[in-house]
Amino acid sequence: MDFLEKIRKLPLAKRKIILWTIVAIIGIGLISLWLFNLSQKLNNFRATETMPIEEMKKVFEDIG
Repeated sequence: MDFLEKIRKLPLAKRKIILWTIVAIIGIGLISLWLFNLSQKLNNFRATETMPIEEMKKVFEDIG
């Protein structure tokens, strides 16, 4: 816990810089994970895009 004591003894401006740097790094990591997952879902959607549309056409033909 010596590390935390060193941070507590720093001036407020330096502590804020450390805090916002950590927040930015975590935020960038979460956004990159979100974008990766989004791209995977879009790729999976493109691969199966033709199947539901053809089934929907059949359903609408049966209705109309």
